[in-house]
Amino acid sequence: MIESETVTLVIQDADSWFPEAFIDEVDEHLRKHPDDKHVCSFQPPQIYNRPSDETPTLVRFYDNLHGFIHASNLFSCSNITFPLSNYTASYNLVKKAGFWDTVPDAIGEDFHMTHKLFWCLGDELKLIPIFTPVSQATICTGRGYFADISARFWQAERHSQGQADFGYNLKKFVRRFGMKKAWVYMYILSEIYLLPALLSWTTIGVFVSNALTKGIQNLSFDMDF
Repeated sequence: MIESETVTLVIQDADSWFPEAFIDEVDEHLRKHPDDKHVCSFQPPQIYNRPSDETPTLVRFYDNLHGFIHASNLFSCSNITFPLSNYTASYNLVKKAGFWDTVPDAIGEDFHMTHKLFWCLGDELKLIPIFTPVSQATICTGRGYFADISARFWQAERHSQGQADFGYNLKKFVRRFGMKKAWVYMYILSEIYLLPALLSWTTIGVFVSNALTKGIQNLSFDMDF
């Protein structure tokens, strides 16, 4: 019989290829720090390199930018980082957090599990980056250039539904109001969930405002003559 104390789970996407070095690094860390076994989540960066010669440049550019942004997130002074599709945690830790949620609001499973682990353990949780990139596949429908771009757009739309996690975290934050690290956690989540939306709409607003202002100025100039 397998003891749950000895079980470590490796969660990965169906299109992910884990290098052996990742498992070796996790094993090495747990050998050196056995007390971390049930308080750690290990997170690798991603490289979208398959099939790089068969997908549109726009899709490859977006995916690689996505991967680079996530990799930069793994450098954190606050020990608050998030996995992208792939991560590792002990069975007992996942069990303590209540396993995975299956409601629609938990569609961002990788981020959502990290949220659950944080609110379960608080300051005890250790989010550890393992800098051995996982090989990811980019979308290739086999139906042509525009079909691939369309499929990537709808994949991004599905990913954006993870915004629902902000409400989940806000509810948890109210209940853990006195925990200092909770404030840092919510600040980082605000950057992740709210800032991209605010910046995009602000950029569009500034562009439209400038265009309208110039149009009105040109109209006034023409009327003067």
